[in-house]
Amino acid sequence: MSDEQVFGLIDRHFLDGDRLRRVAAFSNVGRQVEGWFKAEMIYLLADAKGHGLIDDFKSEAVLADQGGSGWGKKRVDFRVEHGGRTIYVEVKTLFHGQQGAAVIPIDIYLYRDDIGIWPDLKKLGTLPPGAAFSLLFVHPRPDAASWARALSRARERYTEFDLAELTTVSEYPAELYIAKVAVSRCRDEMSRTDS
Repeated sequence: MSDEQVFGLIDRHFLDGDRLRRVAAFSNVGRQVEGWFKAEMIYLLADAKGHGLIDDFKSEAVLADQGGSGWGKKRVDFRVEHGGRTIYVEVKTLFHGQQGAAVIPIDIYLYRDDIGIWPDLKKLGTLPPGAAFSLLFVHPRPDAASWARALSRARERYTEFDLAELTTVSEYPAELYIAKVAVSRCRDEMSRTDS
């Protein structure tokens, strides 16, 4: 099974009608429910392992120290082993829209702070290129122009990382965009210290 096939399993699971209705309900009440997405990932991966689609997985997997990087005690949301390959996945839920009296913009999660994806990128950036992915459950699905602007700004903020989006926002239903972003540290930034 390839990485693309693993991500296909994730899409099929979350884009199921019943699950999409739940995501729509979360959006309608302005709730960020990352725990639900992670629990569904555990169920999905356990089922995939039971059916022999993946070799193994671990939730809250400890990252090995990558050459003295100091990350030996850090955890990644999921380590997935398939076809002799290991990938690491960090899950983040990006609700945007009305939440009480406030409007939550999509790019609030894309700053260099502890609220959004920044801590995940720092962890994933220590891993070998091609092995690290940020899985972003964006609800409701943003329009293509807004998402492109947000991702462009993120790339400007996170210059030490290469963020390669593997999905296209317009191919997803209105309730949910599942962005798969390959994360690697840029070669010319390998010696840069994170701020």
